[in-house]
Amino acid sequence: MEYFFLLDLLRPLLLIQALTSTGAQRWRHALRHSLPYLILFVGIGLWRAFFFPYQTYNYQPHILTALAAQPLTAIGHVLTRILNDSLRAGLWVWFYPLQRLTMLPTAGPRTLIFTLVALAAALSLLFFLGRRTWRLTPPSGFSLRWQAARPWLGLGGAGVLLAGWPFWLTDLPVHFGFPYDRFTLPFMLGAACLLVGLVRLLPASLPTAFLVIALGLATAAQTQNSGDYRRDWEVQRALFWQMAWRIPALKPGTTIVMQGLPLRYYSDNSLTAPLNWIYAPENPTSRMDYLLVDLDVRRSHWALQSGIAHQPVQVDYLAAMFTGSTDQVLVLYYQPPACLRVVDPVLEADNLFLPPRLRHVAARLSAPNQIEIATPAPRLPAFFAPEPPHGWCYYYEQADLARQRRDWETVVALAETAFALGDYPNDPAERLPFIEGYAHTGQWEAALTQSLEAARVAPTMHGVVCRLWERLLRETPTSPQREQAHEALRQEIPCP
Repeated sequence: MEYFFLLDLLRPLLLIQALTSTGAQRWRHALRHSLPYLILFVGIGLWRAFFFPYQTYNYQPHILTALAAQPLTAIGHVLTRILNDSLRAGLWVWFYPLQRLTMLPTAGPRTLIFTLVALAAALSLLFFLGRRTWRLTPPSGFSLRWQAARPWLGLGGAGVLLAGWPFWLTDLPVHFGFPYDRFTLPFMLGAACLLVGLVRLLPASLPTAFLVIALGLATAAQTQNSGDYRRDWEVQRALFWQMAWRIPALKPGTTIVMQGLPLRYYSDNSLTAPLNWIYAPENPTSRMDYLLVDLDVRRSHWALQSGIAHQPVQVDYLAAMFTGSTDQVLVLYYQPPACLRVVDPVLEADNLFLPPRLRHVAARLSAPNQIEIATPAPRLPAFFAPEPPHGWCYYYEQADLARQRRDWETVVALAETAFALGDYPNDPAERLPFIEGYAHTGQWEAALTQSLEAARVAPTMHGVVCRLWERLLRETPTSPQREQAHEALRQEIPCP
């Protein structure tokens, strides 16, 4: 992994600590043993710089361009980045768990319990070790402690300085928040060595307490991280199960467009892989069949962002290539606890419950006919098992699929089962397929009741409900019950 590439230059320093020789001979031995690896390092560096353009194209050395244009400004920027990132990822990282602990009041019950258990264990260990008077360093003067700490501090400082250059050259931010926290990975070795060096500088009565508290806080922070990842995984599982319930198959070349994915540690790039695994499990080629795009992340897809038809959509994932078109777009919306929805480009053109950009793209590009409705539901990979219990979202997804198939009897049957659960929609648009099902089976009073329930949530739903009734009036035969229900609706909602 390129993040750790420069850390190989630490090899001579590590060998110096391991060799028993002294003085200049020690350095010579360390350099001699490192020479084969240095030759390999140079060879890989030349290949990476001149014969592997993909990564350079995606992560260009912006600092070199800046140095050529404004040398003093660029040097100042780099020095500031080196200082800030080294302090942040080399030292402050050990205190970052204190900041994470301030999030405990909003954490889930399991995360809260596990974190408190980890802190209690750390404090218990501190008490036990204190009683046993365990010491990491002997009670000696500062000069002896400095002699013991100096190699660790030197190794840690060198490790931190080498770790940051892949990101300083490409001007990528080093932060603790996702997705940039991955850039702190190569700093781990240097940060650990710095911690050991600092601990060895402390008087004999303090290292134990300092180290135990640091490790206890780190354990608590990792417990919180595991809870965050667990919640993200559950949301992702629900996303793909609901997708499988609603979308039995997709035409190859489909681009799924979403906005504001409710995930912290997964992006549209991450989700494109299981999307293809589910809907194209037998595709062994380097041509990807499907792509998932989050409008909040992929700003470079200008044709998708602007809703321009007849434009190519191409993404090179190195291992595979996707080629599609803005004429092959399916717009989905997912914000739990609401269900995953296939956005209706006609009914929801001004549905203010949708993000503005997603609404704009849906009205111009979304093509629900990209869904192949005549095929059976796909099988999800085993790691998505087990299938969630069939609650409201299951019956909604199945009803919306039956609506697209124009199987109105099935829609009504699913409606009766769903409403008997005692559950309710978390988005008023989830009532739309049931309104259509009741209307097409002549149950106009039930269609009116569901329409008024959807419209009462907010005035922003009035336009959606009115356009749905315009569709119903076009597609259903005239009857006294229909006219009566329509008149009752117009008395409650200002429909034309």
